[in-house]
Amino acid sequence: MEICKYYRREYDYSKIRYESMLNPQKGSYPKYVPAKDGSSNSFWMNPNQLFKRKLQDGNFTLNFHSGHHFRYEEQVGSFDDLAEVLSYTIAKNLGTRVKTDNNGNSFEAPVVDCAKYELATFTNAEEQIYRGCVTENIVPNGAHLVKGSDLLRGIPEGTRPTNSLPDYLKAVEAFGKRMGCAVDKNIENDLIINSYFCWKIFNSDNHGSNITFLNQRSPDGGFILTVSPIIDNGSAWELSLPYANQNNPSEGCRYETIKNSESCVATTDENGKTTYTFTKEPFVKHTAFSLKAGSLGGHSKEINGEKFEYEYDLAAHALANPEVYSAIYSIESNFNLQGAFKEMGDTYRILWPDHMKDVIAGASQYKTDLISSVMADYYCYTAFTNAVGEVNQEQPSEIYLMFREEMQKLPLQPNAESYMEEFLKIAEQNQVAVDQSQLENLEFLPKPENEQAFVQDDDVVQ
Repeated sequence: MEICKYYRREYDYSKIRYESMLNPQKGSYPKYVPAKDGSSNSFWMNPNQLFKRKLQDGNFTLNFHSGHHFRYEEQVGSFDDLAEVLSYTIAKNLGTRVKTDNNGNSFEAPVVDCAKYELATFTNAEEQIYRGCVTENIVPNGAHLVKGSDLLRGIPEGTRPTNSLPDYLKAVEAFGKRMGCAVDKNIENDLIINSYFCWKIFNSDNHGSNITFLNQRSPDGGFILTVSPIIDNGSAWELSLPYANQNNPSEGCRYETIKNSESCVATTDENGKTTYTFTKEPFVKHTAFSLKAGSLGGHSKEINGEKFEYEYDLAAHALANPEVYSAIYSIESNFNLQGAFKEMGDTYRILWPDHMKDVIAGASQYKTDLISSVMADYYCYTAFTNAVGEVNQEQPSEIYLMFREEMQKLPLQPNAESYMEEFLKIAEQNQVAVDQSQLENLEFLPKPENEQAFVQDDDVVQ
């Protein structure tokens, strides 16, 4: 399988060393960065850029056509460098949202603030060529990067912390008291919204070493702890795993296997265009980050017997918080995969690996359908139990099943009020008496309970 990548940013050891000699006050570059947490192989190119090597480089041959154009065959290996750039390209086009700082001032910020990544090569001192991507330094001058795993160790209770929203909120409060700094009031929303983006792109690698914070100067001269831009999306869509089975090439590429599975349904329209949809999640189903929203009023957090813990917890947070819901709706509305494929193709002249775009597009549509169904289902359950009657989830009544079925037909709504309007329409059409005032004060988010969350402390095993 051949992939053409005719353009990457090029970094040469000798040139970087020479530039360092001209500016000794900036330090000596390039610098190898040992990976204490995880398996990334990185080099500082200069104070503002970091080169990250591909985790698994399957380029057996490399033929130069000129100083800036080359062609190689990708027989095995991963595409975590493509995952980084694709995730950034999608994120930067998701639009902006209005946030409020600790002094009550409004400002505009990205819906999802993702670190910038570009495809790159680095030729080291031994003239070996490393392929990967280069990213900008996310730490401003005078700021300090704080890893989530280090932050969690400061929880005062003495229990083992989990990679979860409640524990991060405890940890940032303890950090602020210990360090004498302010805590950004947007941290909770930022963590939820960032976790949703990771969920959407199938990045299960958002563990405590990749969830990071910045302790930086605030306008009043003190320090304030904020959530940093998202880093390390190399495991998105499982692109950090090998493209093909090196020991058994006859098996073909992973994406062909996924596309030919029973859970993938191909549909061809009148113009001959084929789309692929999934009836089950095509990748490993887990999320390293947990929201731990509690029992949700007794909801089973299941659809057709399958558990969706994160998705229902997310629905509860979103329906209870208009700012979070608005961000999720923006992500879904502006999640332009085909535009990102085209932009990257135009920029880097990529011939995409076989089946990769089809699987990524189908998987992303699965997530859209799933969150739409979960959001409508949880709203329906909460509204019904508060305004109509109790729900026995093991033996639900016909009237509840009717409400649930009709609500789950809805696409993701612009806001919680739209779900209320749809619920009232169903009630009116079926002559079910509902007091609208009961729906205007629904509580979607109960107090968190002492539930255990999945903990992942290390990078995804490659």
